[in-house]
Amino acid sequence: MLCFLVGTWQVLSYALRYILAALFLIVAYLSYRRVRERPFWHESKGGRLITYVSVIVLAALVFYNIEVLRGFWYTGKPITLAFPLRGGIYYIAEGGNHVLLNGHIVTNGTPYALDIEALNGLGRHSRGFFPSRVTDYVIYGATVSSPCAGEVVETMNVISDSPVNELHMASRAMNRVVLQCGNVRVLLGHLLQGSVTVQEGDWIQAGQPLGQVGNSGKSKRPHLHIQADESSGHFDPVPIVFDGVFLVRNSVVVR
Repeated sequence: MLCFLVGTWQVLSYALRYILAALFLIVAYLSYRRVRERPFWHESKGGRLITYVSVIVLAALVFYNIEVLRGFWYTGKPITLAFPLRGGIYYIAEGGNHVLLNGHIVTNGTPYALDIEALNGLGRHSRGFFPSRVTDYVIYGATVSSPCAGEVVETMNVISDSPVNELHMASRAMNRVVLQCGNVRVLLGHLLQGSVTVQEGDWIQAGQPLGQVGNSGKSKRPHLHIQADESSGHFDPVPIVFDGVFLVRNSVVVR
């Protein structure tokens, strides 16, 4: 179950997630039928050791599964946004309120940030395995729409795409649009160079185009980064709810 929850499946195929889960259940059932008549505790020294180790491993797996499931919930008051992408199948690669679901908790200290990719009909995020061109990724060039009504308070539009699979840890610059939606600032980042269509000071409506998905800044492959925080002078992450749903890793949105 832990692999089912925290594994990322967009490289091979999202469908593989459910195929492997079904195979696991079949194998577990067949194994149970084979050993159900045998005693749980073995009398031999080696048998008892195997049982103790098995119990410890099972307890650890149960613990981590419970911990991960806690990441499916948030604390505090969320902001409700419209999903910023349309016309496709979109996959949450990073998201949730636990480090095993959302790498942003470690790298940026942003527990409610999300990374969104797109899937093709085979449940994969790209053409070919491990492509080296940004144009091979399904989401590349997708139109990003405003998730809320508000004011544009910051834009960046001149950063070129980063090479695929070359993560520049020191780079903080990326093409982005930052919106003031009530008392919350919403950032949409890694946009395509020259694609941003709004300027600072513009007042926009939800659903209005902002730009296109690229691979600018600290990004290994094309995706859309979105995060929200209270604009109170200090960084305070805000949970994001799309159409009433708190999305986590492996969530899929069809638009």
